[in-house]
Amino acid sequence: MKHILPMFKKSAFLKIYIFILGISILLVGILIYSINDPNIKMPAGASKAYGFSNGLAAIAIDDKWGYIDKTGKVIIPCEFSDVDATGFVDGIVLVQKSGKWGYIDKTGKVIIPYEFDAAAGFVDGISLVRKDVKWGYINKAGKLIIPCEFDDAKSFHGGLAAIKKDNRWGFVDKTGKIIIPCKFDAIANFQEDFAGVESGGKWGFINKAGNLVIQYEFDEVWGFTEGLACVKKNGKLGYVDKTGKVIIPFEFDGAYGFVDNVALVEKNGKCHFIDRTGRLAIPYEYDGAGIFHEGFARAKIGNKYGLIDKTGKFVVPCEFNQIDVELSEGLIPCEKDGYFGFMDKKGVVIPCRYNFVYDFSEGLAVVYAGYPGFIDKTGKWVLRPNPTWKQWFHDFKEAWFNKFKK
Repeated sequence: MKHILPMFKKSAFLKIYIFILGISILLVGILIYSINDPNIKMPAGASKAYGFSNGLAAIAIDDKWGYIDKTGKVIIPCEFSDVDATGFVDGIVLVQKSGKWGYIDKTGKVIIPYEFDAAAGFVDGISLVRKDVKWGYINKAGKLIIPCEFDDAKSFHGGLAAIKKDNRWGFVDKTGKIIIPCKFDAIANFQEDFAGVESGGKWGFINKAGNLVIQYEFDEVWGFTEGLACVKKNGKLGYVDKTGKVIIPFEFDGAYGFVDNVALVEKNGKCHFIDRTGRLAIPYEYDGAGIFHEGFARAKIGNKYGLIDKTGKFVVPCEFNQIDVELSEGLIPCEKDGYFGFMDKKGVVIPCRYNFVYDFSEGLAVVYAGYPGFIDKTGKWVLRPNPTWKQWFHDFKEAWFNKFKK
């Protein structure tokens, strides 16, 4: 016991000394960083951010959202409990305050009052909204053009919106007229003038007149792309044309729509790309893959992803844990060894060094280096993260205690 107690005291004092030394180094680092950093910073304490739209980006400070411009200046104060991540569309954005949703312009002026329990962004000048438990639609003036009388509803798509009444689905036009009666158990949006509908546990397709053009015989259906639809029957996937004729047999475990006459399918744990006849369009198989976008697709060999071209050859080698689905302003988010960066069609252009990244928008991307900031396409900071002293201390304390928990 005589020997244990002095050792314990020595160990405790050593930990306290290291803790104080660490705090001192941290504070000196913050001071030097604050004095010498030449870049414009985010508003102090910003802990979340979304991409720029219409010249403004949403940021959160103390769990309240507001908007900044590209110089980091706060244009609309952080006073909203939530905002639409899509951002401004045609100069207005959906925001939440005191539990209700409304719309503001780029100056923060309320355009449509906070009176909705749920809402969506505008599509073709019309927004889906909910009051209490019923759904309806408003225009950009905030006028209720279709009353809140539906049990459920979807945004407009191709001039029609799916609505649910008395536990059945149908479609309305922009005047609120029911074009296709509410008689289906479930429906999907129209694609290429056809919509999937369910009745009695089976799916078929209707046209915009509401006529059943492909019979109820499928377990699941997906929308038409390039004249063919992926459908499921007896646990397997295949493709039909707009007459309902089976063009590619039911033999796949997974399948996607056609893009540039090529579709991604999965069979026996391997991914392939097929043409419109069902033959292999690319003579290779992969352990995972994504659909083509702008002539390129992600593909996986083993547990690592790379990027392939339309011939199926890797233009970027398989060395990433994840690659995003599609290009955004010419760049794709990618992840390697737990950190994120960006690549183009040839390889990494911004190294994987961030905790997380979002797509580029208006030439800038939100990246997290502990806290959010914005970089340009060269990887240069445009708005650096700017945590408060309180946030720095909290993170240091968490890291310290987590270290000694192990």
